[in-house]
Amino acid sequence: MNGKFIKSGIYKTCNFCKKQFYVIASRIETSKFCSSFCKQKFGRNNPTGNKAFNWRGGKTIFKDGYVRIYMPTHPSAIKKTYILEHRYIMEKHIGRYLTPEDIVHHINRIKDDNRPENLKLTTRKKHMKHHRETILRGLMLKFSSKSNGKIHNLPFPIRDT
Repeated sequence: MNGKFIKSGIYKTCNFCKKQFYVIASRIETSKFCSSFCKQKFGRNNPTGNKAFNWRGGKTIFKDGYVRIYMPTHPSAIKKTYILEHRYIMEKHIGRYLTPEDIVHHINRIKDDNRPENLKLTTRKKHMKHHRETILRGLMLKFSSKSNGKIHNLPFPIRDT
């Protein structure tokens, strides 16, 4: 072999420039472009929205668990593309756009359950108070069960706001 290593592979066609290029066996499934230049150019010329090849109806669940829908023309669109589905459903329910001060609360705490009967419009202050009370109730139950029904063993004072 005289120090030469022969790799097995195939020739593929570049998705952008349509030229033939050689791909080693371990990259046959992933290689789609002959160069980084073609990959970048393809990304710029690739259609977006419902004209894209991987369009799935405009709904997606992001890492935070909330469902977002593709609406680039909506005034509240995040980065001019997506809006939160639960906010959109509440807007349709009440007949107006929501302000940044409006909070849509999921009653059952399931972030992708966006049925109108599971959504409640509230303010930021009321929303925080609701969650604070829920957390306190849970802690009170936890500590009262450990101390035979005595609630005064909490590690912090309870104050009314």
